[in-house]
Amino acid sequence: MSVLTGLSRRTLLTAAGVASLAAVLAACADSSGDDSDYDAVINSGPVAADDVVAASTWASAVKDAGVLKTGGTKTSEVFSLEDPATGKITGFDAALAQVLARYIIGGEDARSLLEVTQVTSDTRETMIENGQVDAVFATYTITPSAPRRSPSPAPTIPPVSPSWCAPTTLKSTASTTWPA
Repeated sequence: MSVLTGLSRRTLLTAAGVASLAAVLAACADSSGDDSDYDAVINSGPVAADDVVAASTWASAVKDAGVLKTGGTKTSEVFSLEDPATGKITGFDAALAQVLARYIIGGEDARSLLEVTQVTSDTRETMIENGQVDAVFATYTITPSAPRRSPSPAPTIPPVSPSWCAPTTLKSTASTTWPA
């Protein structure tokens, strides 16, 4: 079942908008260690209604667990970087995951709803398949020669470019036809 099943396009676009703002804040944050703007953004997004979450088996399981377990990185500036002094993770990928976790689970502290496990390009899909993580928030390189699992269990947001590989709708890659 796709992660996106049961979540409306409007809901996804709203969450994506909030996440985009969080990403801007993450990229433009000063180095003073004050994350208050970042926290304000990731904690101000919408929270899904119970019936919306209940319509998705995946989202229901995340909500029941009380934490979104993600694969990603803690060492990539801009994308997802853990502050060794505080243990706080900030960045584009982190913000997307934190906003999604809060959207599904609710609560006042999006950071506390996320558990990040370090993954590599070689391990991320295996970790989804064996249930170690609920989702992976990381960059994926999609090229004609890049090996892809078919069908992939990993729901993805279609790439914006290059145009040759952009599917026409937001779906799991399991139901998307990619060019040969």
